[in-house]
Amino acid sequence: MAYEGQGIERNYEEAYKYLKKAADIGEKEAYILVGKMAYEGQGIERNYEEAYKYLKKAADIGKEQAYILVGSMYYIGQGTEQNYEEAYKYLKKAADIGEKEAYYLVGKMAYEGQGTEQNYEEAYKYLDKAYKCEKIEACYYLGELFFSGNGVKQNFEKSYIHFSIASKNGNLKSNYCLGIMEYLGLGTEINYEKAFNNFSKSYEAGIMDAKLYLGKMNYYGLGTPINLKKAYKLLIEYAREGEKEAQFIIGAIILSDQNYEIIDLDKAQAVEYVEKSAKAGFPQAQYLMGELYEKGNGIPFFKDKKLPEKDLSKAFEWFSKAASNDFSLAQFKLGKFYEKGNGIPFFKDEKLPEKDLKKAFELFLKSAENGCSLAQLKAGEFYKKGVSVKADFLKAKEWFEKAALNGVSEGYMEISYLYQDGDENLKKNEKLAQKYLEMAGQNKSILGKIKNSFLSVWNTPEGKKVIVENGLKILNAIISSSNENNSFNSDNENLNFDFDTSDDVDWIEDDFDTSDDFNWGNL
Repeated sequence: MAYEGQGIERNYEEAYKYLKKAADIGEKEAYILVGKMAYEGQGIERNYEEAYKYLKKAADIGKEQAYILVGSMYYIGQGTEQNYEEAYKYLKKAADIGEKEAYYLVGKMAYEGQGTEQNYEEAYKYLDKAYKCEKIEACYYLGELFFSGNGVKQNFEKSYIHFSIASKNGNLKSNYCLGIMEYLGLGTEINYEKAFNNFSKSYEAGIMDAKLYLGKMNYYGLGTPINLKKAYKLLIEYAREGEKEAQFIIGAIILSDQNYEIIDLDKAQAVEYVEKSAKAGFPQAQYLMGELYEKGNGIPFFKDKKLPEKDLSKAFEWFSKAASNDFSLAQFKLGKFYEKGNGIPFFKDEKLPEKDLKKAFELFLKSAENGCSLAQLKAGEFYKKGVSVKADFLKAKEWFEKAALNGVSEGYMEISYLYQDGDENLKKNEKLAQKYLEMAGQNKSILGKIKNSFLSVWNTPEGKKVIVENGLKILNAIISSSNENNSFNSDNENLNFDFDTSDDVDWIEDDFDTSDDFNWGNL
């Protein structure tokens, strides 16, 4: 009566005194009230040890109200030693009788394997109940379950929704997960700006895994301007620890002529990093090793001994490895090897492949289909001339147009030639020939400056394609810095189209050798 104020004024001190006497002589109905009053500090100074003592007695005789409190006290070590097994036992009892506050903890413990064997199905069951009871804390774990497909059918869209809710409610681990999904386009469209923002938030909160992605994005210029200095600082530790993409990036930055004097390693160590990355299977590094061996370390008396000697057989080997990983520019490079062959009789390099135009065309076509603009130009050239394939001006036009749309305006010039000549698939048309000639003049080609590795669609390690516009964005700074020396003038009257592609399928390499002046800073 003193507890509820029935017939007399409510008095918690008196209530506690008499209820405790009743509990101490074994009055079971008093256990739960004494325990709750000690837990909440009603009628007595808050005392968790005393609360645990009576609540545990109440729980053990089946007083359902006590389950959630006893379980929580075991979970955080309040009034008793922390004990996840006991916590899970009592919390699950509470959850199974519909105690909403228990759903989240039971699901979380089943997810993490705290006090019970890890059980994703059980975790999903209780976390979903918690979420439906507006327990927002459950969203992070539901996001993880939908992302991995553990305990529930994988669903990236639902995963992204749950991570977004958790993020809005201050869960910074969710920001990291959102960053991954926005970076890869899982459950949402690729959005590098959002990804960079989420990685930044989670990194500032001490989630160190975000550091790796921030380094990559500063290097590639995804969601943020290219910043080699930041990329280097963020990734150098990962490179030393053996992370293969970080090794490639650190090596490429050191080898770049744009490292802004930030590098404390020499080129020999850079090559070591790139080679380790290449041997670990990273395709960009494999390609770069091919470039290093193809280009070599200079002419006699002017050699850079920190770079490898020129060795075309090793270049071919590395390009082959990168091509097998579907790296489009490496496929193009292999096509060049097969197109040129290994030399004339008595002067053959037996380590290089024999000339094989059919094989060359297959490689150019595969590279073109993977987005390589140089290969698209080559595929068009082969269809135009009927080299190892039936001549077809219409197919040639398709490939030349793709190359032009990827920033190589020479593709428009080639289409102009097609309309000047015409064939059974593409009728001669002087007006269209003139139109494409004008388009070639109006669109400034960057083929000779930024090279194909930046024009083409390149692959991230996760296997996602990065659109051409991003490749162009990556090198905006390089393009602007080299404009003064650019031989391709955008003014139509100053353009010089002396080369005649109709008679020489080798013009692409001869005039635009991708190994010369190659910049590795943003491969």
